[in-house]
Amino acid sequence: MFMSSTVQSFLVTSCKKAVAKNGRYYNQLVVVDEHGTSISCFFWENTDALMNHVILLYDGVPEANSAGFRSFSEDRFAGDLGNFMKDAKLQEQYPHWASFVHPCPTFDRFQACLSHLLADWVTAPETPVESLSARQKVVRKLFEELPALYQLYCAYPAAAKFHHAYEGGLAQHTFEILYMLWGLRKTFPYQLDLFVITLAALYHDWGKTKEYTPEVFEYDETLCLKPHSVSSAEYVKDVYGEFLSEGLLERIQHCIYSHHGRKEWGVASVPATVEAFVLSELDLLSGHGAAFFAVPNLDYSSAIERRVINTPNPEE
Repeated sequence: MFMSSTVQSFLVTSCKKAVAKNGRYYNQLVVVDEHGTSISCFFWENTDALMNHVILLYDGVPEANSAGFRSFSEDRFAGDLGNFMKDAKLQEQYPHWASFVHPCPTFDRFQACLSHLLADWVTAPETPVESLSARQKVVRKLFEELPALYQLYCAYPAAAKFHHAYEGGLAQHTFEILYMLWGLRKTFPYQLDLFVITLAALYHDWGKTKEYTPEVFEYDETLCLKPHSVSSAEYVKDVYGEFLSEGLLERIQHCIYSHHGRKEWGVASVPATVEAFVLSELDLLSGHGAAFFAVPNLDYSSAIERRVINTPNPEE
């Protein structure tokens, strides 16, 4: 489903649920494209209320039928997203759009954020390897690995349903955590090891590339046999273990093992260091924050176990 070369995003401005004479469920939608053009269409085999959702369609909306409506089905629908909205006038017309449209980060932004966080250990390329500290060696190798890692994250979702559930969602989710960490780093009233938490944040969900089957993003057996927090921590050891002391590696791996925060959420161990605690909270801010906008207004979100109000604030 994610292999099509043409993707368009649409904001749903009207949604009416109905049942056809043959018993098929559908939504009658009015959607707005990136240029502000309204399009009427049917969404077959769907019972969700999609009002104020951003949807992605592969290869656009089909041609209108005799009734003047266009129709599309589940295999043309990619889920809730919107990273193509750039028209300022349209954002002004539909301000709610801006609440859940998060452009996927470019590689330059991703790299720049890491450079700021790891600035104390970044060295000039001409500096001999033998003169580098252990942390400096890790950071040098990290930036060598980063282009391939970024491309990998751009090919996978961060979740199957609840948040960042689209191709590239893993890159966006990871970037959000790193970006929030960079913004908050000077405000923490306690000492925080930026090296430990940044490395853990970058790789905390790496194992999700093993939890999903390629292209269709269905769960693989690895989900049950080896949760992504375990495979992520093992991967960090495989790549950087030769440079790190046992204690420092253990601190990084603990952040990854514990990033889900609570035992009821399947965490391998609860956060026991300040870096692990902060990472788990930033993970919540990114994942649960996105979940607030993944359901229609006043619908129940199983991801965060509550009904959600996600309409714009009333005017003062």
